[in-house]
Amino acid sequence: MHNSVPDKRIDKETKTSIESETQKRLKEQQIKRYFKSTPIHSAPLLSPSEARASMRKCP
Repeated sequence: MHNSVPDKRIDKETKTSIESETQKRLKEQQIKRYFKSTPIHSAPLLSPSEARASMRKCP
């Protein structure tokens, strides 16, 4: 009975870490999709400050 409490806690932590991993993966996919729709070859033509500004606009 007593050692089932830590097991529950660990399971909760594992669950949240898996959820955050999934969130990270989803975000990476969104970024990849964004860059796919944005012509990446135009990026080097921007000045560093313009590039930084466009990166800030990126969700």
